[in-house]
Amino acid sequence: MESHSPLSFSTCPDSGKTSPYRASTACPVQNFIPAPLVTAASWSLTNAETGECLWGKSKDTVRDIASLTKMMTLYVVKQCIRQRIITDLDVATVPREATLLGGTTAYLRTNDTLKIIDLLYAMMLPSGNDAAFTLADYCGGRMLNDPRFNRKKAVIGNVEFFVKQMNIWCKHMGMKNTLFLNPHGLSHLGNHSTAAEIGKLGAWLINRPLVAEIVSSIKYSCDVKNGNSTRKLTWVNTNLLLGKPGVTGLKTGQTPTAGPCLCVTFTVSGYKLAVTLLKCRTAEKRWAEATKLVEWAVTQLDIIFQKYTDKNIRTRNLANFINSIE
Repeated sequence: MESHSPLSFSTCPDSGKTSPYRASTACPVQNFIPAPLVTAASWSLTNAETGECLWGKSKDTVRDIASLTKMMTLYVVKQCIRQRIITDLDVATVPREATLLGGTTAYLRTNDTLKIIDLLYAMMLPSGNDAAFTLADYCGGRMLNDPRFNRKKAVIGNVEFFVKQMNIWCKHMGMKNTLFLNPHGLSHLGNHSTAAEIGKLGAWLINRPLVAEIVSSIKYSCDVKNGNSTRKLTWVNTNLLLGKPGVTGLKTGQTPTAGPCLCVTFTVSGYKLAVTLLKCRTAEKRWAEATKLVEWAVTQLDIIFQKYTDKNIRTRNLANFINSIE
C-alpha cells in the first residue's frame, strides 16, 4: 500500500481497508468534544506537515506577537543561507545598536564576533534581541549588495532592508494579516500577526532540519571573540516544554502589549501539530494550555479517523472536512 501522512486520513475505497496508521485502534466511536477553555485571547492548532490551520479561537484576529517575530527573522536568514548569500559559518560583528535594545538578551557586547549559526542559537534560545538585530544587520547588508534582492539599488539601512524582506517573504507565504516593523519583536505599534499565520510559519520552520535542530535544543554554548579576548557563553532555551514527551520546538514571546505568547510544535501519536497561543493571562499558563490543546486535538483526530474511515480525506483539505462535520 502506498504510504500516507498520518494527517491525510486516506483510505482505500475499493478494498475498504483503512490506513495502517490507525488500523490497530479498535475502540468504540466517540462523539466530538468541545475545545478546552484556555486564557489565550487567540489560539490555533495547525497541521505541522502542511501549515493548514485545523482549529482555533480568534485565530485570524491581528495581535502583537512579541518575540514570535524572531521566527520570521530565522526564516529570512535561512533563505539567505539557502540562496548562498551567506553561510552558517560566516562571522558577523555585533553593532553597538544591538547592545542598546534592552529586553531579552544573549549578553552580546559591541564588536563581539561570532558565527551565524551561533547567532541563530543566541536569538532562538534566550530570545536575544541583540542577536536578532545583529543577524538582520549582517544579512540585510549582504542582500543590499545582491542584485537578486536589490534590483533597484535602493539606498537604505541594513536592518531596514532586512525587515523589508521579512514582509516580502511573509506575503509570499500567504501571511496576508502579518506585518513586521523590526527583527526582534520589541513593542512597536503595527508589528503584528495572527495565531493562524504564526502557526503556518511554525509549520514551515519545524520541517527544516537546521531549524529543527536549533529550536529543539535546551542549551547551547559557544566561544565569542572580541579583539584579542575570547569568552564562553551558554544560552538556555526559554521554551520550558522542551524535554516533555512529543515536544519538538519552537518559540516563546512576551511584551507588555502582546502578553505571554507561544508557538510550540509536537509530534504525538503520529500527528505533527503546532499550537500557537497569543496573549495568555500569565506566562506560566502557556505550558499547560498548549499541552491541553494538543491532547484535545489528538483525541479529535482519532475520533475523525474512526468515524469516517469510508472517506478519502486529503491532507490539504482536512480543515474543510473538519468544518463540514462539526
